Amino acid sequence: MTKKLVLISFVLLSTLSLSAQTSTLTVEKIMQDPKWMGTFPSEIKWDDHSEFIYFKYNRDNDPTDSLYRIAIKKPNVIEKVNWEKEKELVPFNGNFNNKKTLKLYTKDNTLKVYDLKTKKERDIIELSGRIINPVFLANENHIAFQFDNNAFVYSLETGILKKVTNIQSGEKKVDKETEKSDKNNWLRDDNLELLQVVKKREDKKESSKKFNETTKDKEPFEFYLGKKSMTNLQVSPDETFVTFNLLSRGDSDATIVPDYIDASGYTVDLNTRSKVGDNQTQVELAVYNLKKDTVYMVNTGNLPGIKDLPDYVKDYPEKEWEEKVRDVYLSRAYFSENGNHAIVNVRSKDNKDRWIAKLELETGELESLDRQRDEAWIAGPGIGWSMGGGTMGWLPDNKHFYFQSEATGYSHLYLLDVTNGRKRP
Repeated sequence: MTKKLVLISFVLLSTLSLSAQTSTLTVEKIMQDPKWMGTFPSEIKWDDHSEFIYFKYNRDNDPTDSLYRIAIKKPNVIEKVNWEKEKELVPFNGNFNNKKTLKLYTKDNTLKVYDLKTKKERDIIELSGRIINPVFLANENHIAFQFDNNAFVYSLETGILKKVTNIQSGEKKVDKETEKSDKNNWLRDDNLELLQVVKKREDKKESSKKFNETTKDKEPFEFYLGKKSMTNLQVSPDETFVTFNLLSRGDSDATIVPDYIDASGYTVDLNTRSKVGDNQTQVELAVYNLKKDTVYMVNTGNLPGIKDLPDYVKDYPEKEWEEKVRDVYLSRAYFSENGNHAIVNVRSKDNKDRWIAKLELETGELESLDRQRDEAWIAGPGIGWSMGGGTMGWLPDNKHFYFQSEATGYSHLYLLDVTNGRKRP
C-alpha cells in the first residue's frame, strides 16, 4: 500500500510539472506574478473511501484555483471537478466515530451524518443558526455541538436535544432594590418609622416577597460573559464538564500605517495590530461543572517557575524587578477519548516558558507534566502559536499524550504518560 501511495504521489507531481513553463530566469520575471514558473497543487486530501485524491490547482490559468481530482484506478488522468459536483461532495472536514464508519459534519445550518458503508447521508437536526464543532461523545449515540454560545447534546436514540449550559452574553441585570445607596436606605427607614400605615404595607409586601422566594423553584444558574468573548466551547466525552476559553482584548492602541497607493488616490491610514509589547489580550480557561451547575476559572498560579524572571534582568542590577505570577495564554482542553483526563498547553506571555499540564477538572488546578524554558523564544515546528495549534493529541489508550518540542534545541516528538509523568522521545 505504501509503495502504491508513493507511486501515485510521484505520478501526480510528474504530471503537474509538465505544465510548468520553462524560460530564462531574470530579475523582471522574479518580480512578476509567480504563475510564470507554473502552478503547484495545494490542499491535497483523500476522499473518505480512498478512491480519489482531491487538490486545488490552476491548470487552465483561471482567475483562482479550482478543485481537481485523480482517481486511484486512473492515476494519469487529472479531472476538474465542476461546481455542481463539488457542492454534492461530502465535506472533507468532519468528525468520525471510533470505528470510522460514521462521519459528522454540518451543511447550511443542518447537522448531518454520513454512513461510509452505505455511502448515504442523512439529516439529524436543522437549527436557525450555525452549528459549530459537532463531535461524537464517549457514548457514540450522543452528539455534542455548540449553538448560540451554548453547548447542546443530541441523542441519536431518542431524538432529544438537550441544552447543557446556560451562558449569556453581556452583564447580569442588577435588581434596582440592591442598588440603593446608604443615604436612600436611611431615608426609607426613617420615613417608615413616621408613617405607620405605609410601614405595615411595606412589611406585608416584604413578607410576601420572602414567602415567594422560599417556595419558588430554584432559578437556573447563568454564567455571563460580560465584555469577554468565548471560543473553544466543548463538552467532555463523559458529559460531566464543559470547557471554554475567554478572551479579553484590552484597550491596546492600534499601529497606524499610511497607505500611499490607495485606489482613491489619497493617502489613507491602515489600522493594523498593536505593537507586540503593548498586547493586552488576556486568555482564560473556564470549566463548567455540569453536576454542580457552576463555572470556575483554571488556576495557573501554582505552575513551577510561573514567577521566574528572564535572565536578561541580570544585566540591569540597578533596577528592581518584581517577582509576580506572569500572564499566560491557555489553550483549549485536550480530552482523552474516555473523558478521564484533560491536558492544557500553557504559554507564558513573554514567550519564555511553555507547560504541558494536566487539568484537574473538579478543582480547576493544573499539574505540570512538562516544562520547556527558552530564554530566547519558545518556538519551532509543531509548537503552534500563543493560543492554540501545534502538534499534540492523545493515543487510543487514553493514557499517553504526544506533543512536539524543541527542548533539546532540535524538534522532536515526545510521548508522555499522564499517569506517572514519564516522558520519552
